[in-house]
Amino acid sequence: MSEQWYLWGCIVMGMIQVLGALLWLVGAERFRRIILVGSLFEYGWAGVSYWMTREPTVLFPLELPVAFIAYTLAFMAAGVVLAIQSRDEDEPQIPAHIIWAGGLFGVGFASMAGYYAFTMSVAG
Repeated sequence: MSEQWYLWGCIVMGMIQVLGALLWLVGAERFRRIILVGSLFEYGWAGVSYWMTREPTVLFPLELPVAFIAYTLAFMAAGVVLAIQSRDEDEPQIPAHIIWAGGLFGVGFASMAGYYAFTMSVAG
């Protein structure tokens, strides 16, 4: 995968994260399947990001794929903690600050990827 394709994929993934956060805040029950598909894409993109860290000649800083991998692992850990804490409940509730954190990460992630995509296209 070329760097440009990866960066454009990161922009799309960041927008998916923002959309997922907005859907959670509006009403998760109605949009459960869309949110689930977005989460599955996130896990897949974490794998792609790991693969990009293994590329010997990546022209952008590795903070971008490493940040996405760290985000995915941190939110997986938060999900496990929430599941354990709410094991007696029928429907676990995700705190709003966690949803906001995911959406804000998506904004920052897409912005950073857009910056790198723009600077690489201008410079190269």
